[in-house]
Amino acid sequence: MKTAHILVVDDDSTTRSILEALLRTQGYRVTPCAGGEDMWAILAAGPADLVILDVEMPGEDGYTLLHRLRERSGVGVILLTSHSGLEHKLHGLELGADEFLSKPADRRELLARIKSLLRRAQPAAKPPPPRPKSCPSCGSRVRYSLQSDAGAIGSCPACGWSKFYSA
Repeated sequence: MKTAHILVVDDDSTTRSILEALLRTQGYRVTPCAGGEDMWAILAAGPADLVILDVEMPGEDGYTLLHRLRERSGVGVILLTSHSGLEHKLHGLELGADEFLSKPADRRELLARIKSLLRRAQPAAKPPPPRPKSCPSCGSRVRYSLQSDAGAIGSCPACGWSKFYSA
């Protein structure tokens, strides 16, 4: 099973260190980011499974980063911020956050929400395996028939081998 990759985006180095240590002990792969510039650089190199995002940061704040993330990705996002007012929670959720937690958050609740989000995350669709041109049994040329939107049946006229290949 693939280890989930979590980005921790917070301008406070102590918060990043605490979250990184907590999440690593739970078996997650964690990349700390000091702000939006770091986050975008990491995401350009490869996808993340979840982003834990602070709101109050210099430069682009968490709400702006969340808005831009939602334009490009469906990655799970937890806003973890010192804001606790209902207006802030509603704004974050309306922008597309999956969760909103106020600092200091209970570590058990944070971990439970992370696990819940990762369970619901949609894995990227795997491309179907390539259809062979020659029979794996005898090496003769494979013929495809009954092709539809669902796939096709490959068969070997020489040895009778056949297999369904999804689209």
